[in-house]
Amino acid sequence: DIREDFENALVSKLIKTKLPYLGICNGMQLLNVLHGGKVIQHIPDEGQYIDHEQSHDEAFKDYTKGYHEVIIERNSKLFEIVGHEKILTNSSHHQAAKSTGDALKISARASDGVIEAIENPHHPFCIGVQWHPEFEVSDADYKIFTSFVKAANDYKLTK
Repeated sequence: DIREDFENALVSKLIKTKLPYLGICNGMQLLNVLHGGKVIQHIPDEGQYIDHEQSHDEAFKDYTKGYHEVIIERNSKLFEIVGHEKILTNSSHHQAAKSTGDALKISARASDGVIEAIENPHHPFCIGVQWHPEFEVSDADYKIFTSFVKAANDYKLTK
């Protein structure tokens, strides 16, 4: 479709530059696929994971509420930004990265093992997160956006 073609073209060009990139939910999956990674097409079909769509639980219809824990790798840019090994996030997806593509590394997983964040350690700021930090469930979400904006300003200053 038109949107998918546009996003693929845009992100394909962007990841070849040093322009900061923050992929959220499908934006993380797109980043992974464009690097050759694989995707779990439908998490419930795998049988071993929790339901990653919090709206299926009446108590968690509000995406500003934390739904599950995410464990962040200490040796990652995401940990450098957030400063915590464990954070609470919202969750609204039925797909997830199955394996990471070339140049990418896993920087966080849900407690059930689902990949929740990836990054390119050779890029100044190229991070994908599976949750929606725009809902600011925690201070970690605010830090992610603040760091992204800083990286964008730093990039602008080098041009």
